[in-house]
Amino acid sequence: MSFLSELSDFLLPRFCLSCNVKLNTKQKYICFGCSKELKEAETHFIEKEYQRKFASDNIISELYSLYVFEADKPIQDIIHHLKYGKRFRAGIFLGKQVGSKLLQAFPERDIDIFIPVPLFHSKEAERGFNQSVFIARGISKVYGKPVKTDILKRVKNTKTQTKLNITERMENMDGAFIIRNPEGIRDKTIAMVDDVITTGATIKECAKVLKQNGAKDVSAVSVAITNI
Repeated sequence: MSFLSELSDFLLPRFCLSCNVKLNTKQKYICFGCSKELKEAETHFIEKEYQRKFASDNIISELYSLYVFEADKPIQDIIHHLKYGKRFRAGIFLGKQVGSKLLQAFPERDIDIFIPVPLFHSKEAERGFNQSVFIARGISKVYGKPVKTDILKRVKNTKTQTKLNITERMENMDGAFIIRNPEGIRDKTIAMVDDVITTGATIKECAKVLKQNGAKDVSAVSVAITNI
């Protein structure tokens, strides 16, 4: 541990996104204790959720998530602070983790571009950033492929989906996105990036619009996924 690292930790202490304990120089955003409580999404779990959420529509070709989203667990705290606590740099850190695991899971998959799920303009202005952009940037650093934020635009200020059932979520998302630059996606293999995939309604609507406008293939990637 260098003197500068010790000095930096003394002057600008960092705290765990979940339990708020002070971090040491070897820890980034999440303490060792909370890291152990993060439940990785194993292959069989992801395959099961793909079948439940995406298989019947034939829109999303592959699904990958790093963690299982669990209420009242560190993963919920981490996502909350990422979205609402202005800890957007944590998105890059999480994105790098996702990217490394994604590359291991699909080593032969050639992704041309990463597209973060866009927020409605007023929501992004209120929050100050789109957390999915930073997650995508982290993944991009691993893959060396670009992140595109000028292709997909959210034009419908959808209501919160927390209390909606699957059918209501699909209706809520219908017509929510448009393509701004069709030439940028024609014949491209695209990975859509989000923080949490719940029913898959949002990312499925994104993929539908992308494929209608010439995308060759669309997969879904997220930090966490629920079993809803």
